[in-house]
Amino acid sequence: MDEAREAELLQALSDVCVEGNYKKGKELAEVAMNEGLDPIKAILDGLTMGMGRIGKLFERKEAFVPEMLLAAKVMDQAIEVIKPHLTAPMENKGTVVIGTVKGDIHDVGKRLVALMLRNLGFTVHDLGVNVAPDAFVNKAIEVEADFICMSALMTTTMQGMITNVEYFNQKGLRERLKIMVGGAPVTPQFAGMTGADGTAPDAFAAVNRAKELAKQLFEERGLAKATVSA
Repeated sequence: MDEAREAELLQALSDVCVEGNYKKGKELAEVAMNEGLDPIKAILDGLTMGMGRIGKLFERKEAFVPEMLLAAKVMDQAIEVIKPHLTAPMENKGTVVIGTVKGDIHDVGKRLVALMLRNLGFTVHDLGVNVAPDAFVNKAIEVEADFICMSALMTTTMQGMITNVEYFNQKGLRERLKIMVGGAPVTPQFAGMTGADGTAPDAFAAVNRAKELAKQLFEERGLAKATVSA
């Protein structure tokens, strides 16, 4: 494939994420694979770049949650087309257990973070909503999790994040995990009170923070990991 055609396909994959057209995204992914575009480039230099663009629009309040969800769906379905063409599996960048804390049933932001992390190479176990502390702990043990991500959208339920972190401490699991908390009412100050390792104001920032923590975690463990692309 010549460089001009490669650049054209990568730009089209980026654009279709911003447009939120998942049917067109699948078709473009099929065309790109049939024409021999490198699948890793398609994901990192095409789809992921598009997600970055919609993230910047979101930061400027020129795009909103529905547009973000559509963009994530485009990426998700296009990657399903691309996966069979990968000569080797995408490197697992860490195992995540994610859920909305007990008493809270808000799901949209948490689902978006889970989808984006999965598409970037994290193994994600989504426990859903109204998740009790022991459910987080049991799943973390079962899958040997590297990360716990907790969401809350109500001030009355965000206190559960403190309870959950304390429970991980009691079970002797805290030192091996990175914990992130998020949701509209969660401030950096409150995140600090919980004992979590990080927070973020929105889904895109959360994913970027997760990538930073992934690098930090594996450096602490002395493991060599490939850089997580933006």
